[in-house]
Amino acid sequence: MSEDNRSVRPARGKPRAGLLRVLNWLSGAALLSMMVLMTLDVMGRELLGRPLVGALELIELTLVVAVFAALPMASWREDHIVADLFDPILSPFVKRILRAFGCLLAAIVFAIVLPTLWKLAKRSESFGDTTPQLGLPLSWVIFVICALCAITSLTFLVRAVVVLRDAPEKNWV
Repeated sequence: MSEDNRSVRPARGKPRAGLLRVLNWLSGAALLSMMVLMTLDVMGRELLGRPLVGALELIELTLVVAVFAALPMASWREDHIVADLFDPILSPFVKRILRAFGCLLAAIVFAIVLPTLWKLAKRSESFGDTTPQLGLPLSWVIFVICALCAITSLTFLVRAVVVLRDAPEKNWV
């Protein structure tokens, strides 16, 4: 593989940044919690005839954490779905520019969503919205989503800068 093709590849391997590593562990812990809750709920229902109270709510909340905590890592590693129909005919430089543009566009989309999420969280907090069974406040979940979307937006922005910074001076066409 040539040097140009190697430099076009997304970041792989374990995260080096502390925040991304913490979010990676948080996402994994949320998935593990979901599995344990589901197992306890099914065992309680089948063996004891009593399901775990609030299990569905807790699983839903941990699902939110698992998905949104994994977004920054997926963004950094560029693990999203990619349509590479034109890759064989594009130069490495053009591919890199398109990758940077995609990262920048994703950063903008996540940044546009943030004010709406923040308003929704504040409204949920003012109304005192809670989950039906356990009575857990829903506003904190939306605040967590808002924070993780902000981190994802920043991750995409940094990734776009890194992709452009590492662009070689040759192969403009």
